[in-house]
Amino acid sequence: MHSLPLSVDVCLKEHSIIAGLPTVRYESVSLDSLDDRLRTIRQDYGYEGEVLYFLDADNTVMGLLKKKTIWYILCRAIREKLRATCSVSCHPACRCGYRLLR
Repeated sequence: MHSLPLSVDVCLKEHSIIAGLPTVRYESVSLDSLDDRLRTIRQDYGYEGEVLYFLDADNTVMGLLKKKTIWYILCRAIREKLRATCSVSCHPACRCGYRLLR
């Protein structure tokens, strides 16, 4: 698998914006501020999280990390517990709302 150099990616993003195509917001984070950024993401509220790409000196992607917010982690855990409980204890005619959680 190959990745595009960062300069090409930025160029494509700029042309996509000009063409009116939706793009994903991104920003660069220095290695010195990475711990603070990870802590901020974890403590945030109301969204799933962020994807961090790690680049080498040539701007080649070396890896990625999907960092989830604690809010999302708890919502997901509650949803999975409800799903497990309802799938075991609910009768097909039950109107507990489980089907609305999917």
